[in-house]
This record gives sequence, structure tokens and C-alpha cells, in this order.
Amino acid sequence: MLTHQLDPETGIIEINIDGAADIESYRALVRDLDAEIAAHGKVLILEVIRDIGWISPGIWWEDMGWSFHHLKDIARVAVVTDKGWIGPITKMMGAVMAAEIRVFDFAELDKAREWLAG
Repeated sequence: MLTHQLDPETGIIEINIDGAADIESYRALVRDLDAEIAAHGKVLILEVIRDIGWISPGIWWEDMGWSFHHLKDIARVAVVTDKGWIGPITKMMGAVMAAEIRVFDFAELDKAREWLAG
């Protein structure tokens, strides 16, 4: 399941991934990200990954296009997970992004939010 919410106080968009993602949830996320970018120029993203399930190729394809188009529109990304393999992949992807990216353990969720807001 892919869900997201905006914290209006901090401007952080929190994305939660726990299982499979569907195209409707992904497109709702993109609409809200686009709205935040239009309103504020850059966005802060907190991605909490509990479990990654099936993600359709359509989502991967759309996300690659959206991400490439918005490389400079993301200020910071905090990835929170206990999946050890996600950290190295996140850092590798961070090499092509202008955003600051950090990986945190679940026990550091509040620290991740502080880092984003700070």
C-alpha cells in the first residue's frame, strides 16, 4: 500500500510504503507533489518503507519520467527503513539528484523529521 500525507506546519510530504502500490495511489501522490512544488518551489520528502510489494511496471515508468523532470524540485529526502539493502540503493540514486538524501532506521523517525525540517 502506498499512502501519503502533507504536514502543513513543516511542509513535509510523508510517503508510506507497506506492500504493493497501485497506480491510483501513485498518481494521487504525484498530484500533491506537483501542487507543493508549484506553491513552494521545492519539497521535503519523508519516505517510510516498511515493506515493498508488487509495483507495476507502469508506476516505475511514470516515476522515472516524473523524477527526471523534477530532479531540482526536491530539497531533501529522508528514507526511513529497516531494510538494509535500501540504504545503498538510495545513496546511489542520490548521486544523480540535487537533493540532500539521508537514510534512517525506524528508531530514528523523529530524527528524520527534524533533519528534514531543519
